[in-house]
Amino acid sequence: MLRRPSGEPPAAVDKAIELIGDAHSERRALSDLEHRVAGMTGNIAAFEAGVAHLVAIVAQDLIGRPTEFAAEELRRRLLNNRQIEARRLRLLEEETEGRLKLDDASQRLSRASATLEDLRGEIGGGTDEEIANRIALATVERRPKQT
Repeated sequence: MLRRPSGEPPAAVDKAIELIGDAHSERRALSDLEHRVAGMTGNIAAFEAGVAHLVAIVAQDLIGRPTEFAAEELRRRLLNNRQIEARRLRLLEEETEGRLKLDDASQRLSRASATLEDLRGEIGGGTDEEIANRIALATVERRPKQT
């Protein structure tokens, strides 16, 4: 079965069997490596196809560029767009907060204006200057007179 010469010493036969076993182990290892390389090649092809698909949809200016360059540029643009989106969201929050503060200030102004009109009515009306003069005069009249 080994097709070895009939007069070959047992040590040589053992060595031949060992070499045949090594050859089979190497063949299995080579087959495993070929399988791994095929998997890597498939991953690379899928990556290139995915990048090409994205480029065709969102970055036509990168069509025809090397895959590695296009992928890095897409990553850079995505990061930049995420930063812009985060800033946009912060600005929207600030706008909402500003609008709430403006509404609050408008309500306070309306209440103050209503109070001012009520006081103006109690004083008897007039311009702001006339009212200020009346208040000053009333303040002077209320002071105790020094003798």
